[in-house]
Amino acid sequence: MKNTTLSLALLSATALSGLSPVAAYAAEEAPADAASAADAADSQTIVVTGTRRAIMLQDVPINISAASAETLAENRVDTVRDLAAFTPGLTVRDTGTNGATIIMRGLTTSDAGVGASTSSNSEAIYFGETPMYIDLKFMDIARVETLLGPQGTLYGLGTMFGAVRYIPNRPNADKWEGSMHGRLFGQSHSDDVGVNGDATLNVPIVRDLLAFRGSVGYWNNPGFIDYNYLLQEPGVSLAQPGGPLGNPADQAGSLNYYVNSRGVLTYERDIIGVNPATGAPPNGWYGSIGTPEQIAANMRSQKDANFEHTFSSRAQLGFYPAYWLRVFGSWVHQETDTGAGQTNSGGVLGTGKYESAKRYLNTSNRVANLFSIETEADIGSFAQLVSDTAWTRQKQRTFSDQTDLLLDLNYDYELFPAFSATTQGKNKTTTFNQELRLLSKHGGPISWVLGGFYNRQHTSREGHEETPGLNAFHQRTAPGAWGDRPDDWEYASRGSTAKTEKAVFGEATWNITDNWQVTGGGRYYKYELDTTGGSTTPLLRGPFARLYGTKVNSRGQTVADFTKDLGPNPAFQPGLVNITISPSHAEKSGFVWKGNTSYKFSSDLMAYVTVSKGYRLGGANTSAVPCTEEILNSTGQKLCLLPNEQFYGPDTTLNKELGIRFGLFDGKLRGSLAVFHIDWKGIQVPGAAVNGASGITVNGSSAVSKGVELAFVARPIDGLTINGSYSYTDAYITADIKGLIAYNIGGASKADALSGDRLAGSPKHSGALGATYEMPVNDAGDMLALNWTATYTGNIYSRMGLRGYGEKLPGYFNNRAYIGYRFVEQELQVKLYADNIFDKYAVTGIANDRSNRIINSGVVSRYYGQSVLTPRRFGVEFSKNF
Repeated sequence: MKNTTLSLALLSATALSGLSPVAAYAAEEAPADAASAADAADSQTIVVTGTRRAIMLQDVPINISAASAETLAENRVDTVRDLAAFTPGLTVRDTGTNGATIIMRGLTTSDAGVGASTSSNSEAIYFGETPMYIDLKFMDIARVETLLGPQGTLYGLGTMFGAVRYIPNRPNADKWEGSMHGRLFGQSHSDDVGVNGDATLNVPIVRDLLAFRGSVGYWNNPGFIDYNYLLQEPGVSLAQPGGPLGNPADQAGSLNYYVNSRGVLTYERDIIGVNPATGAPPNGWYGSIGTPEQIAANMRSQKDANFEHTFSSRAQLGFYPAYWLRVFGSWVHQETDTGAGQTNSGGVLGTGKYESAKRYLNTSNRVANLFSIETEADIGSFAQLVSDTAWTRQKQRTFSDQTDLLLDLNYDYELFPAFSATTQGKNKTTTFNQELRLLSKHGGPISWVLGGFYNRQHTSREGHEETPGLNAFHQRTAPGAWGDRPDDWEYASRGSTAKTEKAVFGEATWNITDNWQVTGGGRYYKYELDTTGGSTTPLLRGPFARLYGTKVNSRGQTVADFTKDLGPNPAFQPGLVNITISPSHAEKSGFVWKGNTSYKFSSDLMAYVTVSKGYRLGGANTSAVPCTEEILNSTGQKLCLLPNEQFYGPDTTLNKELGIRFGLFDGKLRGSLAVFHIDWKGIQVPGAAVNGASGITVNGSSAVSKGVELAFVARPIDGLTINGSYSYTDAYITADIKGLIAYNIGGASKADALSGDRLAGSPKHSGALGATYEMPVNDAGDMLALNWTATYTGNIYSRMGLRGYGEKLPGYFNNRAYIGYRFVEQELQVKLYADNIFDKYAVTGIANDRSNRIINSGVVSRYYGQSVLTPRRFGVEFSKNF
C-alpha cells in the first residue's frame, strides 16, 4: 500500500522535512521501490514524485522552497501569511485576516497598505493540481511548495513571478486512520482566549478500491484592536461631540494646495493640513474628541474587535479501479468572518498603539467553495495522462467607514453635525478550469510534457456609499432642493468582467550525459475580456456646497480668489439608483518560453542556470462607463473612460537565475544558493481617468529586481537541527511613471515616480534562523523537543521611493519557541509555545498617507491608519494520530 500511496502524489510535488530549497521537474515514473527509499531516507532527502522516482536534493535544478507537514506544525504555520517569514523571496505582510497579498522577489507597484487580497494574477496558488482563489487554511496538508520565477511550461495557470502549491494528503484505501489537533492560547492586549482545532478522518470504503478522507477545522483567533469611538446611532450621534478642534489662525502656513480637475492650482481655505516640510499633523489633530459625558452620550466601544472566526472543511474521494488509473474528487469549503481591521489610527484623538478611532467596524465575510476532479491514467509505458477539472467560487461582503474620504473631498458634508458615511460592497468570483497534460514515461535520454489549459473567470462587484441622516438634514435645511429620496445613498457602482484564457504549453529535457541535462519549453496563450461597468457621480449635493480656490494666469501667478456655489446635483433623480452599464470587449495573445540547464559536478554539488519569461494577463477597468459625446459635452462632473482607458494589456518578466545546491561535511549541511535578475516590462500600474479621475490600471514603465537567496539545513550533532534562510532583494523602477503617486485631499495631488525609486511593500533584507533539539526520555522512545526560531523582516517602504508622504517602516525581529513532549507509542504530542515572545510592536502597513492627517472646518480626519504586527501569543497545543 505504501507504493500505491506514493503513486497517488500530485504531479511536480516535492517534499523536504525542513525549510530548505527543493525543486520539481516533470518527467518519468518512479521505480517500484521509491516509497521504501523515501521511508529509509532522512529529512535531508527529497522525494520528487513529479519525476516518479526518489531523488536527492542535489539532483533537481529549479528554485523551489518547500515546507513539510512537520515544519508547518513546528512553526505553527496556518496560512501562507505565516509561511512567508521562512521562505526566501516571499513576502506576505501581517495586515490581519482579510486575506493575503503575496509579493515575490519584491515585484509590486502597490503601496504597503493595510488591506489584502485573496487572489492574485501575478502569482498562482494551487491546491494540488487545481488553481485556487482562496486564502485556504493549512489543514491536513502534506507540504507546501513555493516556486520562484515564471511558471508556464509545466503548469496550466501561467504566472509572472511564481506559484505556491498546497499538496494535500490523499485518501488511503488500505486502512482507517485519522488525526486531531488543537490549540488554546492567550494573547497580549486582548481579554479573549483563542481556540483552534481541526480533525481528519480517513475511511477505506472498499479496500484498495475506494476511500474517503475528510477534514474539518475551526479557528477562533481573538482580536486586540479596541474601537472606542463607534457611533451609537448613525445619523443622530455626533462623531466629534466635543466640537471643532484646531485653530485656523495658527495654521495659516499649512493650507493644502493642489491641482484641481481642470489643471488649476487651488487651495481649500477651511482645510488645515500637514506641515509640508515635516509631515507633522496640524495643531489639534491629537486633541480630545470630547468629555467622558459627551462620549458616553454618543458613542460605544468594542474591545478586541478585530477577531477572526474561520470554519474550514474538506472532503476527498479516492477511486483506484486499476493499477493504471487513479481518480480524486475534492470539495473544499471555507468561511471567514472578520470583526474589524487590524489597524490603529496613528495616534489621532489620543488613540494608542492598539486602538482605532473609526466610527464603524470594518467587517468582512468571505465564503469560498472549490470542487475538483483529478485523474491520472497511465497509457501503457508511453505516457501518463493527467486531467484536472475544477470549479471555484468566492463571495465577499465588506462594510467599512468611508466618512473621512467624503470629508476630504470638501463637499462641506461636515456642515451636517452628525455626518458619517459607510461603504458596503459585494464581490463574487467564479472560475472554471480544465487542464490536460501528457507526461512521457518511455525512458531514454529525452523526456517531455505537453499540455492544454482552459480557464474562464467571471468577477462581479457592486457597492455603494451611505450617509445616514444626510437626506433628512437636507430636507430641513434646504426643503425642495433635494427631492425625496427613499435612502441615504451617496454613490454607487457596479461592474463585471468575464476573462477567458486558452493555452498550450510544454517542455522537453535532453539528458546529454548522466550529469548534464538541457531543458527548453514554451507556452502560447490567448485571452479574451468582456466587461460591463459603471458608476454614479455623487447623488447628494446641497446648495451650501462651495468650492474655494484661486484663479491663476498662464504664468502661474494668482490673480483672484473665488468662491463658487456648486448647487444641487443636476443629475439627481428621486428613487433608487439607476446605473448605466456599458459593455466592452478586448482580446490578446502572446508567447513565453523557458530554458534551463544543470550540471552535477559530484554527488554533493550541482549548478543550474534558468532563463524564463513570464506574463500576467491584461484586464479591464470598470470604474466608469465608456465616454460618449453626450457625456463629454455635458456640464458638471464627468465620470467616464476614454477608449484607451477601458483596457490594459499584459506585462511581462524576463527571469535570469544561477543557482547551486550543495552538501558539506558528509551531508550534515545541505542547502542552496541562488542569484537572480528580473526585468519587468509594461508594468500594470495605478492611474486615473481623464474624466472624473476614477481609479484605473494602465501599462507603463519598467522595473528590475535582483538579489540573492540562501537556504540551508544543518545537523551538526545527533538530535540538533538548524534551519536557516536569507534573502536580499533590490527592486526598483527603471523608467519614470508620471503622476503615479496620489496624495493629499481626495488624492488631488500627484507626484511622479522616478527611475531608481525603490518598490514598496517588501524588505531588502529578510531571514530566519531556527534550532530544534530532540532527546530521548525513556526506553519507550518518548522524545523531548526544544525549539527557538527568530525571523527578521527588514525595513519596508510604504510608497514607491517614499514619495507622496511615503514612510519607511522599520525592520524588526520576531521570536517564537516551544517545548514539546512526544509520546511515541500513543502518537500524541503536547507543546507549550509562545509566538512573538517579546511582544514586539511593529507597523506593517499604512492606510493612505500623512497628507490625510487634516482638520476640515474643525473636524479631525481619521483617514490615516497603521496595520500592526500580531502581538504575543502563548498557549498549549496538542496533536494526536490514530
